[in-house]
Amino acid sequence: MPFRPSHRITTSPQSIVYTIYGNGQVDVLSTFEPVPGTPNPQVVGTTFGLRAEFATIEWHGRGPWESTADRRSSAFFGRYSGSVVDQVTRYSRPQDSGNKADTRWAALTDDAGRGVLLVAEGSMYLNAQPNSSDELTGHRHWHEVPESWRTVVRVDAAQEGVQGGNWDLLTRPDKYSNTPAKGPYSLVYRVLPLREGQDPAALATQYVESDLPYSPPATSASGSTPSPIQDLVAPGPDRLGVGGADITTAGVLGGRDDDTDAAPARGATERPAPTAGQGPNPQSRARSLPERPGRA
Repeated sequence: MPFRPSHRITTSPQSIVYTIYGNGQVDVLSTFEPVPGTPNPQVVGTTFGLRAEFATIEWHGRGPWESTADRRSSAFFGRYSGSVVDQVTRYSRPQDSGNKADTRWAALTDDAGRGVLLVAEGSMYLNAQPNSSDELTGHRHWHEVPESWRTVVRVDAAQEGVQGGNWDLLTRPDKYSNTPAKGPYSLVYRVLPLREGQDPAALATQYVESDLPYSPPATSASGSTPSPIQDLVAPGPDRLGVGGADITTAGVLGGRDDDTDAAPARGATERPAPTAGQGPNPQSRARSLPERPGRA
């Protein structure tokens, strides 16, 4: 992945591995390995677009207002919901906003409750808003921002702090900086089809779990029928942002021709549903990734 600051060019490898199951589940493994001398990226993750009708968000994590790597203690853990457009904070100039730190899962749905569920392997930074960062950049007033035609979702492994609290510090503290020495940065999350009437908190505990990145295709323990993920994704071949990927394209490139009725992957389990009003407990997971660098 090329980074092009004003005075130099560095190339750092990034890989995104998709493991696609017959039940509609897609596991995403995103890894970024910055080489020495790479400028610090503000965010490290993946960005994709969903159809505009998926305009409602529900999540388990910090809320109800936005939270960042260095501004999160005032946002408390819970289960929150609202419209995607209401997640935007209208600062004096258009800019990226509405971030959600320490998110366990998030659902993007239409009016009938159908959509996609994103489940983190541990936790993730999540952002869902009508416009991409590129569409917000360079505008002085909100009325200049182009009309949205989809819901833009960003899932990050690491983010730099926004600063502003300590004016005596000329540089960002190291613990809130995405330096090359902290790499590689890695994130695993799962994309699940959410059907009408399903509780996202319960579904977040019932996915197929196996050893990433190379997992055989499998059906869910409940034997649910396959769901075409590409129907949920905003049309168009464009890739949104650095490290972004259009899921329709990714599905074609990463799909397999294996029989979707194959046996579940070894170690696949169906976890019990959490109690009312609670999300999955990440501490009860049978397997977790090493602690990600650069997290507060």
